[in-house]
Amino acid sequence: MRSLCLRSLAMIGFSSLMLTSLSFAQSAKELRGQEGAVYALAVSKNGRVLATGNQAGTASVWDFETRKELLEVPGPGGIATAVALSDDGQWLAVGYSTGAIHLWHVPTGSEKIASLGGHTDAISVLTFSADGRLLASGSWDKSIRLWDATAGKSLGELPSGHLGGVVSLAFSPDGKLLASGGRDRVLRLWDVSSRSEKWSKPDQGSAVWSVAFTADSRGVVSVGGSIDPERLQTDKVAQLIAGEVRLWDASNGQEVARRKAADLACVRGVALLPSGDFITLTDDRKIRMWDKMHTEPKKEIDLGEVGVVAFAVPSDGKRAAVLHVGRKSTVTIWQLGKD
Repeated sequence: MRSLCLRSLAMIGFSSLMLTSLSFAQSAKELRGQEGAVYALAVSKNGRVLATGNQAGTASVWDFETRKELLEVPGPGGIATAVALSDDGQWLAVGYSTGAIHLWHVPTGSEKIASLGGHTDAISVLTFSADGRLLASGSWDKSIRLWDATAGKSLGELPSGHLGGVVSLAFSPDGKLLASGGRDRVLRLWDVSSRSEKWSKPDQGSAVWSVAFTADSRGVVSVGGSIDPERLQTDKVAQLIAGEVRLWDASNGQEVARRKAADLACVRGVALLPSGDFITLTDDRKIRMWDKMHTEPKKEIDLGEVGVVAFAVPSDGKRAAVLHVGRKSTVTIWQLGKD
């Protein structure tokens, strides 16, 4: 039985790249230089740079404030399906539809640092540890690999876990844990040093599109959904009741809290701020800002008529970059709070 949220980001094309501040501005500025459909998006935690990857296989780094292109790097062939930036914006990882991963030093981006191989299908997600020393990669080959980002060397593959493509990854702030979410609707938590699974939570109601940790590394936040198995469509797709955000105790996997994020809409992304507040992106084309796990959102932004598939938010929570899909697809920057 499948949930209504099972749409593959790697199979969706984006026809143009547009960065804009839409909180007060009335018109959008199209950013020149990105060729081909946009497939991947990331923002550094310090909020200084934004990265995109496209159908042509190139990746670009942009100044998040001025929206100017700082760096463009070529690929080895294939689509740039995933990008990640280190927290300080100094390091860029780019994953490709071929399963290859390239590492770049952003300030001296004319020279590639490393080429990493091992995955047998497209890279679906990449993430750095907080100190930038480790990189984790997830793929549609259902595997997760760890890498020494400073040396450009493999640290091995995690034991067999997900039964579907890996679509979300996050390191805990202390670097000791790694959370993963899959198309198989399973949330898993891994011990980084031992490369072993601590616990798993199946039947999340939808693909676990996004995971995050609390600032103290003691809590894991994931997105999922509630489904009604008795309300089936003719194609046997489970009926989604609500998109949800769930908080788990990282030590034992016990559910601590659950919040409904939207009716009849999948949660595409969750960003957890140091304060404990969090921000969600949902399929009903809304960004919602929440006061910790309180019942109602404290702020809601309507993103318009164009569909959404992913977003990225710096640690200060003041802005969000949103990846849209539609007739004229865009990447837009939204003002969430006061600068």
